[in-house]
Amino acid sequence: MTNPSKNKGTFNEKRVREYLRAEGFPYAERRALNGSTDLGDITGVHPGLVIEVKAVKGVRTCRTDWLDEVDAEMRNAGAEVGVCFWKKDGASDPADWWVSMRQPSWAVLFPVTGVGDPEIAFTVDGRTFVWLLRRWAL
Repeated sequence: MTNPSKNKGTFNEKRVREYLRAEGFPYAERRALNGSTDLGDITGVHPGLVIEVKAVKGVRTCRTDWLDEVDAEMRNAGAEVGVCFWKKDGASDPADWWVSMRQPSWAVLFPVTGVGDPEIAFTVDGRTFVWLLRRWAL
């Protein structure tokens, strides 16, 4: 018997993977499930990056528990940047989705901001996130 929630997650993780590949990150891959030692949903984009993918209807802001999950995955993976790539209602293209991260991750991707309060979160669209990733990869 199939799990509709798991199928939806897999479908949306594949969308983000394909988007990142099309934007010049050819090694982007979905990760296998790791249970309590989860390392995020997408790998192969940058060695210090964890990407979690969420697609929940009716959500208009990144939930704190999603960012807490990203923090745990960053610790598990030893990553310096963690983001939550989440689907905006009505947007099928991940370029139009939101990408949220806590301030320390933002400071790595956009260093001129400096490191401040880890409880502050930033949200950008998928296109801006790809632009930041390209700058980080230089």
